[in-house]
Formats: sequence, C-alpha cells, structure tokens
Amino acid sequence: MPRSQLTFVLVAGTLLTPWPATSDEKVYSLGKDGLTLHDTITKDDPRVKVTEPKTNRSADVACKRYRVQFLAGFKYRLDMVGKDFDTVLAIHDEAGQQIAFDDDSGGVTDARLEFTPDKDGAYTVIAGALGPPGAFKLTIISLGKAETTKPAGEPIVVAKQGATVSGKVSGNDPKVGLTIGKRVEQFPGVVHSVKLIAGKKYQIDVAPTADSGLEVPLLLVQDSSGKQLDWAAPDIAPRVQLLAPLSETYRIWVATGSGEGPYSLTIKEIPLLKEETSVHDLASGEFKMNGRLSKEVRVVSYRVKAAAGKTYVIDMTSPSPKEVDPYLRLFDSNGKLLAEHDDIKESVDLNARIMFRAESAGEYRIDASSFGNLGAGPYNLQVKEKQ
Repeated sequence: MPRSQLTFVLVAGTLLTPWPATSDEKVYSLGKDGLTLHDTITKDDPRVKVTEPKTNRSADVACKRYRVQFLAGFKYRLDMVGKDFDTVLAIHDEAGQQIAFDDDSGGVTDARLEFTPDKDGAYTVIAGALGPPGAFKLTIISLGKAETTKPAGEPIVVAKQGATVSGKVSGNDPKVGLTIGKRVEQFPGVVHSVKLIAGKKYQIDVAPTADSGLEVPLLLVQDSSGKQLDWAAPDIAPRVQLLAPLSETYRIWVATGSGEGPYSLTIKEIPLLKEETSVHDLASGEFKMNGRLSKEVRVVSYRVKAAAGKTYVIDMTSPSPKEVDPYLRLFDSNGKLLAEHDDIKESVDLNARIMFRAESAGEYRIDASSFGNLGAGPYNLQVKEKQ
C-alpha cells in the first residue's frame, strides 16, 4: 500500500511501544538457509505501535513478535508475505524502541526490510497487519558482511557524449552481494557513483581493456541507499539499460566473475523507444504488446494507467523461453520497485508473471527484460484485470 494511502487508527487498550523483551521468550537463530516461519495474525493478537520514519506517522497493528539473534556488521533481509492482507515489518532493540521499519518494499502489499545491527544480540521482529489480518510467511536470510565501501571521488556526470571511466578489479576487492531470487552471491568489485536524471534512459557497459586478465566482468546497479535495481550476469561485455526512476546518485559496481584486471566503464543516455513514450489505460480493456530483446534492446518499459482497487495480472511469455528467459519488474509512479518476477515454475516454466492490486489509481511502469540481461528473442506482454 502506498504510504499516502495508509489509514492510521488508535485502538483502546492498545499495547504501545516501548515493548521490551522478557527473559523467558524463545530466541530464534538463523541456520544455513536462514529462518522461515509460518504463522497467522488474528484480531485478538496484541497490538503495537509502528512508525513510518519518513513521515513520522504511526499506526497500531495486530502482530506476532519473534526474538531473533543477529550479528553486528552483517546485513539481513526480512520478507513478510501475507495471504491477501497488507503486511508491515519493524525491529525493536532490547529496550523495545523501534529501530527499523518497512511497509511495501517486498512488492505491492508485502514487506521487505534490510537490517544491519550495530551490535550482537537478540532483537524483536514485529510482523504486523495493516488492516484485516491473516496467514503469512516470514523469511530472514543473511546477505553476508555489510558493505562499507564508498565510491571513490566525485560522482560521474553523464554529458551529451556520455562518460567513460577506467578502473581495475581484483579478487582482493571488497565484496558486493548480488541478490538472485532467494540466493545472495558475493563478488569482489569496485563501486562507482553516477548522477542520473529521472525519466531518462541510460546504457551502462563494461568491457575488459586490451590484455586484461578480467575474463568475465559483472555489472550491478543500486540506488543511492544501496538497494539493487538491476544487474547483468557475468559476460564478456555485460550491459544494463536503465530508465532512471529518480534523479539521484546511483551506485554502479563492476565485479569479477572470473579473472582480474583493468576495465572500461561507459555510461551514456539513449533515446526512449516508441513503446516507452505512451501510456496505456487499462480501463479500456487488456493491454497486449509484442516485442524483441537483443544486445541493442535489453529492456522495454511500458506505462499503464490502473484503477484503484483493481487486481491485474501481468504476463511476459516467449515462444523461445530458454533463449529469452523473461523477467518482469513493476514500479509505481514514484519510481518505487513494487514487484519483480523471474520464472513461473523454476526450470519448468521460464516465463514471468506478476499479480498486483492497485492500491491507488494512477500510472505504473512495467519493465520487460531477461534474467541477468542475457536473453534475446521475441516476447509477448499482456496485462489484464483479474476476473
């Protein structure tokens, strides 16, 4: 649910923060594959106040709470997926004070929170429901050591002719975590900062220089907070095309999948495709479009106008799914990533599908691309209201 749409209420008898832990509570530890909990929130569960830090707005939510052991300096990702209800996540310290919060970063109404504790200890995870509650799954995984590397020098400014910088990557460089579905792979790399302008499309290329020992470089693009936006799988010359969601300073990692040595990083503005300049109103019926991905066209962005309260199904299919390996991303009008999807059924159906409920009327953006920006070939995109 968009932040602007949240309805906050006070409930008589509510248990408000601070909500300190007690010594007799069970403490969960993460195993090799993290921690997964299945549970159900009911209207009779305790309620706790959660606060959106950016707006300082608060709500009292019915919730389940769990004590979880975290290690200082490590980065963790928490996902709460609800069955037909709006989830919210918060983390409390030992004194019961909220130190982290998320509402919809997991996609539409699901919560996703990334958290790096500053000291070892058992923290309280609040899994709550905004509105009517229900069953949910809570997953917590470690993303490894938190990144402390900052881009060197001033941010790159992309002029009309583009911008090219040189660098050198080795196996001893700091590692960056690449999220691939539920897995996180660590690669040594070098980070660059670059200023991009919202609504403009950019092409980012990296290539080993002559006689470089860098055999297979990898590209990773993050927003200013370090959130992963896109990536190109290890390749001889990986390429990412990005329609910048916000005007801000982005982080571009050049990492090594194999070998080490000097490289050249090029960033340039490219024109929008014809399909990317119009808005399709879903009120007039389902939207269908055929397209083709190639080395020159890594992603096509479609803008659609959705009605509040309607649920839509987005399908990206290909007659050659192994060659294309369709990948979908959905953004709201503010450039926030709401959802992304790879395979309908891993190793069986490589087509992509997103189902989402438009909490507010307005414009949404659908990016049609391929897994790891490696695919090429024809695809079909269809957006229709769920009946």
